[in-house]
Amino acid sequence: MKSIYGKYFKIGLSFWAVCFIVLFFFYLIILAPQERLRRATERKLADTNRLAQSARDAAEERNKNRLLEQLSSSGNRLKDFVVEQENAANLTFDIGRISSEIKLNSFSSIFTSGEGTLKTDNYRHVNTRQISVNFNSSFNKFAIFLNALERSRPVIFVDTFSITRSTERDSGHKVDMKLAVLVGKSAEATGIDG
Repeated sequence: MKSIYGKYFKIGLSFWAVCFIVLFFFYLIILAPQERLRRATERKLADTNRLAQSARDAAEERNKNRLLEQLSSSGNRLKDFVVEQENAANLTFDIGRISSEIKLNSFSSIFTSGEGTLKTDNYRHVNTRQISVNFNSSFNKFAIFLNALERSRPVIFVDTFSITRSTERDSGHKVDMKLAVLVGKSAEATGIDG
């Protein structure tokens, strides 16, 4: 009797193993790809619904006004950081005026073509211009000058600086600075879309 039960048990186990393998391949071949397709379709539907909702929101008058206000304020903030190409030459005069107010000794500044650490090669509408500044001053006047540069509009970035301690008491310490400014590219040179 045991051998008959063992034989039926092996046949039943084999039958269920074959059924399991068939169902497993059925799942891998038919159901799993459909599940992935269903999830991708749901994601696309959610993205489309989100896009449609943002279009409906943008069509409302109050949202249009808010977006126009944000665009306007962004343009004003951009003017704090980028100088127009026509006004770039005036920066050396502005920096010279700041140095005169602070009374820095032996002040000189000039636009240089050297590469600084501020890279803007990948930007379509902005270039970097380097300004080399040299002067003699005390540490306090240097800090005042640095503070004035940080508060200026458009922003003037201090790329590098070095201070050489003076051996003479009255001459002040020698300061060499490399400044960087962001200059907007002209619309004629870059075209409308850059």
